[in-house]
Amino acid sequence: MASDHPVSAFDPGWESDGVRVRGALAEPSSPARDQRAQRDAERRAAIVAIAKDSFLDKGYEATTMSEIAKTLGGSKGTLWNHFSSKEELLRAVFDTVASAFPGCMATILVTQRDIREVLTRFCETFITRISDPQAIGFQRLVIAQADRIPEIARIFFNGAPALDRAMLTDFVGRQMTAGLLRSEAPAHAAGMLLDLCVGGYHNRILYGFDTFDADRAASEATRVVDQFMHCYCAIPDVS
Repeated sequence: MASDHPVSAFDPGWESDGVRVRGALAEPSSPARDQRAQRDAERRAAIVAIAKDSFLDKGYEATTMSEIAKTLGGSKGTLWNHFSSKEELLRAVFDTVASAFPGCMATILVTQRDIREVLTRFCETFITRISDPQAIGFQRLVIAQADRIPEIARIFFNGAPALDRAMLTDFVGRQMTAGLLRSEAPAHAAGMLLDLCVGGYHNRILYGFDTFDADRAASEATRVVDQFMHCYCAIPDVS
């Protein structure tokens, strides 16, 4: 309830526009706070972008907070105000990458096309995406740091990969209900399909034995779906 007591910016114990005042000037107005928050968010995003490039270019060990601060400009205090350590910054990089990674493939899975065609498009898109040079770089970073910073793998794989797995599990479950796939645990079936996508050709790219080629990705997707349908197709597959 509002008080009849006159409010002063110097009046201790009273509130002005929802800001608690204790014997000093009130906090900035909401527009000012919003502008400050936006500047902080922009500066944080700039730090993460610089760190991302450095981690990919030099690796985690060779990247230093001092170099990041120098590239950012300004004082080192600005960097430390946002991130207290290089590990925390690496976590922020992976969190940002996982969030920004185009994880939503729902448009493929909601089509009314033939199940084999839908799964082939899904797998081809998935293989293409995880074989992107930047994606490969971050996967290598995860592998290199997983023992020392286990949370990094959790942050990365609980992002876009988890979304893809959840959507694919839902799609597979609906196909099982419709009688198009053999009725088993949808999550296990979806996991098998994704594991097939990650293995083989993608693994060769990940470990530097091969480079990405769109035609080979398409062929790999077809092969993966062939194996999956051989295991789970509930009706004679004449494809």
